[in-house]
Amino acid sequence: ALHLACRLGRIPLVECLLACDRCDPSLVDGRGRTALQVAKNRQVQAAVEYARSRQVTRLTQLMHALVGRGDEAGLRQLF
Repeated sequence: ALHLACRLGRIPLVECLLACDRCDPSLVDGRGRTALQVAKNRQVQAAVEYARSRQVTRLTQLMHALVGRGDEAGLRQLF
């Protein structure tokens, strides 16, 4: 769904999909392209890039929290 919305340039739909925690903008389609690579225009690209940066920040914070607690099992699940 995200790839299609990006390809069609549907910014509100792209933003809605990316707001979902389970939506992973780094996944590739059948041709090996990410949502960023199929984005129709710069606005869609910016929305995808912003979501990716939020995802990296969230995962980094979680990783630091798990390390701080010494939670090896949680770290294994993360990766």
